[in-house]
Amino acid sequence: MPEIELTEPSEIFAAIQARSPLMHAQTRAAYIGKEVDWTLLAADGYEEAPGNARVMFHYRPHEVKYVAVRVPTADYPWLKSMRAGEAVQVRGRIAEIGNLNIELTEATLMQLVESAR
Repeated sequence: MPEIELTEPSEIFAAIQARSPLMHAQTRAAYIGKEVDWTLLAADGYEEAPGNARVMFHYRPHEVKYVAVRVPTADYPWLKSMRAGEAVQVRGRIAEIGNLNIELTEATLMQLVESAR
């Protein structure tokens, strides 16, 4: 498999789709464990358990595919007032890639002042 470059979520999804269906799993596996640093748009979220939130981000407005993280709400009190479409700096490690999502672990979030609406 060629060396992979981490750029944007859309390019990861495109690289997977460019391969034959029987190569999708192998292509996804090549990205697992890679660190990413993306500016994304808040999409949705919920408190998964007391003190822990699952937050989903789009990499483009109106995109169906998303990037998801789990974070402690105590570390990010601003999440409770975050609106859909607000820009957030998301850093983490790719843990899983599905057909519609990229799951990150070890995630950190930084609220950006300007939002991309």
